[in-house]
Amino acid sequence: MLGELLKGFSDFGVVRRAIYFNNTVPKVIPDFDKKLGDFSTRGQKRKQPCQDTTSPQFRDALKCLSSNLITLFPDSKKRETELWKELHESSVEGNVHALGEVLLSDKTVCRLCAKPLHVNSSRISEVVVYDETKGTFLASKIPKVCTNKKCHFTQHYGYYTVANSKFFDEDWARNEFLLSTSKTAFSMDFLRKLEIEILLGKLSFKEKADIYNEIHGYAHNSSETKPTASNEGSR
Repeated sequence: MLGELLKGFSDFGVVRRAIYFNNTVPKVIPDFDKKLGDFSTRGQKRKQPCQDTTSPQFRDALKCLSSNLITLFPDSKKRETELWKELHESSVEGNVHALGEVLLSDKTVCRLCAKPLHVNSSRISEVVVYDETKGTFLASKIPKVCTNKKCHFTQHYGYYTVANSKFFDEDWARNEFLLSTSKTAFSMDFLRKLEIEILLGKLSFKEKADIYNEIHGYAHNSSETKPTASNEGSR
């Protein structure tokens, strides 16, 4: 049945966009079919289309396909935020590595000796993350070590260590998160908003912290809602 539904659709990106559009935009919107087709094929603009994506027949087929897939697979109706919450909670409840976020540097070579870096998955550590939208959650930090055994260089997310000395990467501000310590991280969007509210809004840090706790429901039940890091983290 699934094969028959997908027949004629070679680009799953189009199907994914169609499902997202169907879940997000009410069908009462004027020119729903046209808007569905236009949005779903945006990713093909730089490709040579394998079929006429502007035809009414294609739009009708896309509309039926996405609707049928949503009916067959109810989970496809879930937004990314819902799936993220399930992923995070299931990883924490299962006592495995926290998957609210995985903080892993994209650097590939050692800055000291230029040898390749190796992902050291045996040193995964737990990090508490503070995020404006998601609240406080647990993440995993994975270091990369130099393959040169004589080198004492370790690359972390946003910073590196040489022996017992710690240094921030030059491009740390481009990351999505800032690791202020080996066990604590803040989303960069949260820090930027915090800076503006403190400087322009004249809010004290305590007032901002109270607002954050109130928004995420930690104010009256902080002992139960605050996550705790159970694994020992590496510096």
